Amino acid sequence: MAVGHDVQRQIRFVEVHEAQAYMAHPVLGHRLLEGVAIIKECEGRTAVAILRAVDAITFRSSLTLFGAAPAEPGHFGEALARCYSGMEDPLTRRMREVRA
Repeated sequence: MAVGHDVQRQIRFVEVHEAQAYMAHPVLGHRLLEGVAIIKECEGRTAVAILRAVDAITFRSSLTLFGAAPAEPGHFGEALARCYSGMEDPLTRRMREVRA
């Protein structure tokens, strides 16, 4: 767990408006939604089993951030529910609150 937290601290946290701009991009937004949909469809496997530990931490952080962006919040909330029992990433949420 400590390794994941160290990696997560190194990730550049983006603002919600940057997440909205990412979602509005015709290629990047589509790819993000497509990737999240694929993970949501993997029944019987955890995010860690699909992505491995470090990427599962990053995925949870991304779901937390993009879930706060009005473009497609339900899509990311469903993935959080499916992969993480609906629990947002606490560090990403705190960073978002500090920047708000």
